Amino acid sequence: MRKILPLLTLVLVASTGAQAASTTNNWKLCSAATDAKNYQAGDLWALVAAQGSDGWLYGVQSFKPYDEPQPFLAELKRFSAALKARGTDLVMVYIPPRAASSSRHFDSTNPVFSAVDTNKLATSYSSFVKQINSAGIYSPDLLALQKSDKSEDDYFFARDHHWTPHAAQMTAHNITSYLKTRGTWSQLPTASFKLQEKSMQNWGSYLTRVNTLCNLNIQPQNYQSLISVKEGEDLLGGEDPKVVLVGTSNSFRNKGAEESFGAALRYEMQRDVTNAGIEGGGPYSSIESYLLSDSFRTNPAKVLIWEMDSSYNLHYSLPQLIPSVKGSCKAPVQRLDGLPSQIRVTAPLRPNDYLMVSLSDSSIRSVPLQVTNASGSTSTMTLTHTPKSTAGPIFYGEVQTDVKEVKLSLPDSTGKVRIDVCRG
Repeated sequence: MRKILPLLTLVLVASTGAQAASTTNNWKLCSAATDAKNYQAGDLWALVAAQGSDGWLYGVQSFKPYDEPQPFLAELKRFSAALKARGTDLVMVYIPPRAASSSRHFDSTNPVFSAVDTNKLATSYSSFVKQINSAGIYSPDLLALQKSDKSEDDYFFARDHHWTPHAAQMTAHNITSYLKTRGTWSQLPTASFKLQEKSMQNWGSYLTRVNTLCNLNIQPQNYQSLISVKEGEDLLGGEDPKVVLVGTSNSFRNKGAEESFGAALRYEMQRDVTNAGIEGGGPYSSIESYLLSDSFRTNPAKVLIWEMDSSYNLHYSLPQLIPSVKGSCKAPVQRLDGLPSQIRVTAPLRPNDYLMVSLSDSSIRSVPLQVTNASGSTSTMTLTHTPKSTAGPIFYGEVQTDVKEVKLSLPDSTGKVRIDVCRG
């Protein structure tokens, strides 16, 4: 791994008292912080579970194992194949369970930690990553990276669910080593980057809630974020970056002030990287926005790096992402224009055939469809854009069974609609 060059440190102003408070761990977690009733439904992902040693906090999600990927593995292969057909190699970065990576900060006197089987957590993660690799998609095992890491630096913040810049750089180094074995490496325009550090403070997803619910004043964790600085001109004439990063707030947050993973990738690769992450959008908002963008449609990346963690189930998103990669079909089996009440798809559809729905109203974020299967049974299929997505009013969706009819469940006040029926 490349060493960080002489640093440009942008020091945050902090009082002596705040600095001292940030290293003081003589506070105690209150029961209010671990009570789900005190959280909004949309904040339950940050539900605090227990206080560890050294001032560490763990959330319920910290102990969540990885489920077996079989339900979506076949679809993931098709997603990767669709990207390869566009000339794009997919790399998937899965963040390991926080408890499996940071068990040295457990409090052995707390029964919450006594009940945790960290070996089972680690095995669930490593097995999951192994199966992703067996599907022909490179995915680094971050727990293996950490085990071989001589620095013993933490891979997660003490009171936050995010990974640290150190973990991000170790991962970037690993991905770079892999990409150098691929034929696409020589197609990536070279550039010159140096890596610098910037002093920042991490308030943390768990810390902010504990401070509020327990009426505490625990100070943020000081840390060094990574920033990449471009030097000189691109050696191949200033071409657009051919590597795109999408993912969760681990890749992009604080309005881009924290993007250590993107910075580390640029530095390790000495190639430019577009960070297309969307803060607070999970892994779907960013990849959906990118796949439906003009940039992907006209000039797709050679490498797409997709970062996420165990809390997301791809089984429900891939039937929309796969056709998003394929895009509009040149010869639709059926094309329909009109108001929703006038739209009735009658062309027989087979599994993996898909619909492209174009709306005139850009404010609509979901399109419910009434699907009549070949057997005569009916079901609802809803095409959605995530709240943070920047995608326009175009929706894609695959059918999973033989279908004989599809109707739109939207009011005519929605305005005109176009549906193209495409073969998979």
